[in-house]
Amino acid sequence: MSFSFALQNLQLPTLQHTINVGEDSAQDCNLKEWKSNALNTLIALQDLLAQNDLTLTNDHVASVVAIAIPLISHDNLTTESMEAIASGIMTQLPSPTIEVVKRVLTQYIKPWFSKTPHSLINPISGRRLRRAAGGPSAAMDIYEDQEWKTAPAIASLLLWCIQQLKPEDYENVWHLIVPPTMTLIDDYESYYKLKGLTVVSELLKHVPPETLKHTGVDGLLISSLRTTMGHLHSPLSPEILRRSIPLLLRVIDLTTPVNSKRRFDEVCALLGDGIIGGVWIYASTEWATLETSVCALPDVLRELGIGSVRYLKAMISQLAHHLTSPMPQRSLSLQRASLDALEVLIDVCRPRICEWSGLILEGLARCWVLVQDNDSNDKGCPGLKPALRRVSLALSEACPSVIKNEYSRLLACDESMFRGLLSVEYHAR
Repeated sequence: MSFSFALQNLQLPTLQHTINVGEDSAQDCNLKEWKSNALNTLIALQDLLAQNDLTLTNDHVASVVAIAIPLISHDNLTTESMEAIASGIMTQLPSPTIEVVKRVLTQYIKPWFSKTPHSLINPISGRRLRRAAGGPSAAMDIYEDQEWKTAPAIASLLLWCIQQLKPEDYENVWHLIVPPTMTLIDDYESYYKLKGLTVVSELLKHVPPETLKHTGVDGLLISSLRTTMGHLHSPLSPEILRRSIPLLLRVIDLTTPVNSKRRFDEVCALLGDGIIGGVWIYASTEWATLETSVCALPDVLRELGIGSVRYLKAMISQLAHHLTSPMPQRSLSLQRASLDALEVLIDVCRPRICEWSGLILEGLARCWVLVQDNDSNDKGCPGLKPALRRVSLALSEACPSVIKNEYSRLLACDESMFRGLLSVEYHAR
């Protein structure tokens, strides 16, 4: 079997919709038939690559990569045997050069996205456009005739290309990686948003900050990631939120000066509009999504620092509410995350925390009573007691007056109940 013939036989079939594999019987039959024919060809290709006299051009390497990477991706489009052989083939190839990466991007990725170009990106330079190409209504054109969704594992191939780049390579391929990346992250389907977030995460590892800034993609990424945070009410929403918030912080960190007004404003928008004004309002009954937002809160608070005081009322009210909510098992992790966030909040907002000590202590005390009741019923609340004690101690250190006033009154009311939570002697041991 010749090298060219093997590559031709291994071209992945286009699919009606890559996330519907397993749901379309006709499509699955076509895919099974392709798998049965492709396995032997894949083995033959591996044997060909093992020949010492085989000379591979950049085009040859790019062609093999474009076949092998989709086969070892996690899109459930191939068999375990094919994935293993494809992984072995990748190890047989020479280390990819920037020329190989450019060929993969130009020949095997760009054509799929050319029919639906991103309206805010110049396809020639990869720079952000001042105005949407085609006018404001053109922003929706990206969702029509999305041919790229029929290409199996196109996002995995894009990810591989970015993984091969060095910082000095980005300028040469910027116009080839930005359009498909932004198309993925701005898609309306959760599945593709997650793919886009994975690609953005890899891109931000080595991209020069100046490249992001002088092309205007920094602001575009911030806007898209903030929009992505609002992609709620989906089974994938918690995972999307878990990835998008750290990436948003990363872009802000890379592209804004330390202690600058712009950095402050961007983090405030993340916290005030994205988390408090977005997730906490529109997903208030979705435990997993709420928990993800609260888990991300400590990093946001540390970045914002004392500036977090402008949101104290909203944050303390919300976190205290989590502590006093009913105790199904699904809410325990949310309560632990809320206590972790409260501990950081008390630390970064120390100068103003005394004004809110009563509301915080009320939440701690109510949660402590619920924990004690659950312990007596042998239900248990693992991890909550130590976390409650830590927050109680942090509050007493930030606002010493609570020891003499609020703590002493609670102990006088029921010392046997609250001694383990509030006693200064307990914390000293």
